[in-house]
Amino acid sequence: MTVRIKHKGLPALLRMAVLVLLFLFVILVGLTIISNLKNRSHQPSAPVQPARQAGTFSENFQALEFAGEKRHLRLKADNYYTDVDGRQHLEGGVEVSDEELSPAVQLQANAVVMDQEKQSLRADGEVSLEFNQLRILAPLIEYDLKDKVARSEKVRIEHGPLRLSADTLLWRAVPGQIILEGNIAGEKLQPGDSFSFEGERLSFDLEQDNFTAQNLRLSSGGLRLGAGMAEVRLKNDSLELLSIDLSGGAEARWSASSAGVDFRSFDLLADRVVFLLEKNSPVLLARPGFKLNGYGKEWRIQVEGEALELFFEARLSARRLKTGKFLAYLYGNEGETLELSAQNLDYDPVGRKLELSGQALARHEDYLLAAARLALTLPEFGLAGSEFELEIQPSFFKKPVPFFKKELPVFLTGSCLETFPGVFELSGQVRVWQAEDFCLTDKARLEKDRGLLQRVEKASWSARRSDGQEEKVELRAGRVELLAETSQVILSGGLELGLDQLRLRAEEAVFGFTGEVGGGLARLEAKGRVSLDWKEYRASGRQASLDFDSQQLVVTGHPELRAATGERLEADKLTLFLADDRIRLENQKRERSLTVLVRGK
Repeated sequence: MTVRIKHKGLPALLRMAVLVLLFLFVILVGLTIISNLKNRSHQPSAPVQPARQAGTFSENFQALEFAGEKRHLRLKADNYYTDVDGRQHLEGGVEVSDEELSPAVQLQANAVVMDQEKQSLRADGEVSLEFNQLRILAPLIEYDLKDKVARSEKVRIEHGPLRLSADTLLWRAVPGQIILEGNIAGEKLQPGDSFSFEGERLSFDLEQDNFTAQNLRLSSGGLRLGAGMAEVRLKNDSLELLSIDLSGGAEARWSASSAGVDFRSFDLLADRVVFLLEKNSPVLLARPGFKLNGYGKEWRIQVEGEALELFFEARLSARRLKTGKFLAYLYGNEGETLELSAQNLDYDPVGRKLELSGQALARHEDYLLAAARLALTLPEFGLAGSEFELEIQPSFFKKPVPFFKKELPVFLTGSCLETFPGVFELSGQVRVWQAEDFCLTDKARLEKDRGLLQRVEKASWSARRSDGQEEKVELRAGRVELLAETSQVILSGGLELGLDQLRLRAEEAVFGFTGEVGGGLARLEAKGRVSLDWKEYRASGRQASLDFDSQQLVVTGHPELRAATGERLEADKLTLFLADDRIRLENQKRERSLTVLVRGK
């Protein structure tokens, strides 16, 4: 038997419960929507959770996963939050250590944003990145966590003792490279080994401590180098300059550090310039062609050649300059110019001497000198040479020198030569000639106002007499002085003269010229045991005087005449009339007796 019990209030109670539950559900949904709306409208700079104390992240973020790869990072910051795009924000005293490399890359900044998708971070505010000896300082650095590449602008770099700055930087940890662009400056300030430079694009190999640069300008002491392209090698650790290879309009400028040296400075242009340390001594090389302007206290030089070597001592003091085949112009402060050329040049700034070898040539407005070797002293312009050939222009002499034709150059050869201002010293089988005139002598000295010949073995000169006739003079003497000022030629030292059919010997003799300097041959005065041969006669006396116009030779001082037949005549005065074959003897002791001999024709 079934009993049914009816509860009239139960459906109402159920309906009430359903309504309450529905109401609660609506409230929950509304709160959820409001919460989501608040999260979406929240600014990225505001943290999702309350700020945490520094040091908690070194434990919580020892490893972060980006795209399924584990990056070994150690992080430290005052504040941390994640924005809606999944980027991690670290603020305040941020320290990031990338320990995938050994040693680790250390980065410090005021703020860092890490992008999980791009696997990179961006550091702002007094950023510092350190790796090995490298330290990069910049307002902002972007660092690729995967490729270990950093980019920045307005950057400063510290690499050991080297300091760099640039507009932009690209750093690759592997293989250890820095690329700088824009306005680049660098310096190494270290006693005894300092340098600074500027450039436009620089690529630095941090493993080898080498770099290449475009439009580089480098200074070290008194040396300044520049070129369109440069390769610079530095010594590891100390970063001392080992070599600089410049190409593309290479140039070098140098100035002496001490005011006491004669060689003051130079400017050098070449297709290629190399500066290097050779046995710990600096050397500057220029190849394959160069142009150099050098400056001394009282001179300057312009040199063009095929190869140049400049050797320096400590503090870049010039010690030696060597060139290959070259052409140079040497200028004095008083306007004197000397053109030099040779196969080789060797300059010693300390000894103030230029050594030229191999077809050495010196050209001056007054002379042309060729020699096997030449040495030139500065600033005197004094020359010393061996196996020389010399051509002296008439402009060298202040006035025409007797026996030298004023319109023709004088040619000389010999073994040794030395020059001083306005003077030539020649020795060693010297030969002097003009056209058909010549002289063989042991030594010769030519000055602006005279000539001096010693031990004249043989000379043959032609001179025009005042009557217009040519006179041929042949002579030997121990000493011959050609005096332009007095228009005289002085001979001494066992001289022998030959004039047509006349041969004369004496201890001393003087040729005199008439009129202005360079005039006609006028007289000959001889003294000191004079003896002469004229045709078949021989005469002697103490003095002899020859007038070239009248062709009369007068012998005095107990003259004596000997004929080929053996006859011997004495007189007080003996006159030879060379033009008409007459001889006159005068003897005052014998009542002015007069004897005239006329040769049969």
